[in-house]
Amino acid sequence: MASVHKRGKSWQVRWREGKRQRWRTFEEEADAFAWKFRVEQDSAPVEAPAKGVRLKEYAEAWLERKKRLADSTRTQYEGWLGHHVYPHIGRERVRDLVPADIQAWKNKRLDQGAGPAVLGKTLTLLNQIMDEAVVDGYLSHNPVTSVKRPEYNKREHRWLTAGEVEQLRLFFLDQGDQGSATLISVLAYIGVRPQDALALEWSDLGERLAVTKKNTGGKIEEGSKSGNAYRRTVFVPPIIHAELQAWRNALGSSDLMFPNKAGGPWRKHDYNNWRRRSYAPAAKRVRPDQSLRPYDLRHTAATLYVAAGYDHLEVAQQLGHTPEVSIRTYQHLYDVGRQGQARSVEDYIREARGIAPSVHI
Repeated sequence: MASVHKRGKSWQVRWREGKRQRWRTFEEEADAFAWKFRVEQDSAPVEAPAKGVRLKEYAEAWLERKKRLADSTRTQYEGWLGHHVYPHIGRERVRDLVPADIQAWKNKRLDQGAGPAVLGKTLTLLNQIMDEAVVDGYLSHNPVTSVKRPEYNKREHRWLTAGEVEQLRLFFLDQGDQGSATLISVLAYIGVRPQDALALEWSDLGERLAVTKKNTGGKIEEGSKSGNAYRRTVFVPPIIHAELQAWRNALGSSDLMFPNKAGGPWRKHDYNNWRRRSYAPAAKRVRPDQSLRPYDLRHTAATLYVAAGYDHLEVAQQLGHTPEVSIRTYQHLYDVGRQGQARSVEDYIREARGIAPSVHI
């Protein structure tokens, strides 16, 4: 456990590391509490910088300290580092790395046939590691910051209209699968990610919906899919609130909003089977010429909220990402702007379901 103490015009963080008493002084109170949080999250705070520490050694120690990483994320990070970083620059001393070294490594990996998408993700991970190396005193500046991620043709964002979402829902309702139909509504009209939706409990549903957990391969963990910083409460259109209550009544006794057939959290193969055997055939009926993922439904939510007049900050809050991502991903929607008389998200859903629109006062 760490503690913060005011010392004149500075702030000191104190903590124990084994039998040793450690401390660090900061000029700003906010910086001191940020360090306190980090010390408490990481069970093994960094020792004093070793001058000759190599990148592989430091990266492995960095991963070891990240106790809150999901197992799947940790495995992915280890794979990127083990394949793209350690064999090529892993023996370089952290203190000696400069932007030219990182640029040369990136160019070499591209020449060797590394995919630009995964290399970009590896570069982002390396940037996080080097940021912490600066904080820990191994470097005076981050050599990765000025190196651009490789360019590549990203997958085109796809989304369904509210009418097409209703076709999906009816496909499941016709099969007597009310749970899947309700899940479609949560993804498309509230905009949460599938991993977050499959961790929802009924206690999360009030006037708004609390998105504070994620499902990682069948384990319910704290924090949203995009990280602890994106735990939030989000708007639930009244018509979807009523749909959720109807599903709760049909489901019976369950703390989970969307349990698997055994009553527990969906495991990875539960989700893969549902996506392949249930969702894919339904999506093919709606868009025969495209491959649609459940994740694409959250882009439907974005279009509806922008059309209803939400600004980029509100859309970012609803979907759980940064305002910068909101602008970059959905700028074309903001450029079009709202057309005609102001309408709510509820109105768009009601229109798609053939129900009389809500009354605005």
